[in-house]
Amino acid sequence: MTPLRATESSSAKLAYGFAGFVAAGSLLLLPFSVTPFLRARLPYQHTPADKLKAGFEIIKRHRDKHRKGTRALQNPRFVDLGSGAGEATIMAAQRGYHALGVEINPTLLLISQINKVWQFGVLSRGGPSHCKFRCANLLSLDYSKFDVLFMFGVKPLLKIVEPKLVNTDQNTLLMLYRFKLPPAGRLLGEGFFERVGNEGELTLYERTSKIE
Repeated sequence: MTPLRATESSSAKLAYGFAGFVAAGSLLLLPFSVTPFLRARLPYQHTPADKLKAGFEIIKRHRDKHRKGTRALQNPRFVDLGSGAGEATIMAAQRGYHALGVEINPTLLLISQINKVWQFGVLSRGGPSHCKFRCANLLSLDYSKFDVLFMFGVKPLLKIVEPKLVNTDQNTLLMLYRFKLPPAGRLLGEGFFERVGNEGELTLYERTSKIE
């Protein structure tokens, strides 16, 4: 092979390699821009770590204040509805929750698993067993199995999961970031959820008994 052909061959390999890298990167990044969820198309939005910490503090204060009326005080069950990169789920597991992150975006789910290994280590027993992620539609879950629900309250998403929230058990806590339940909507209007904590963009609700 002449030096000219060798150079052309190397350039072609380099070009193909670069094109493959761009294509693979585009496929991985595409879910970050738009994620399909039933009828809604929801962009990925990150919840800052300081907001998550503040949210768990609000939950802790409420649970400490109402211990007698709160079930599953030991290792309460936590679910992040639309868990993104897994920060809230990991933070919950670090605080003793049996934590589940539910995410329909496969790229974010992969990042969640990587973050879990980074935080707990590959061989750690306690963390990973209490910190799990699942690729699933949010409507496929039984919300009554959880004591604390966390959600970045995107309005279209709240509308979709509303029937599932109604089926939660009494004393279930719902933490919303940035968005709130409607003050006179179906949930609050029928007395299903009561606002029990608020700090900035974080709002904590508690499931009450149904009105007679």
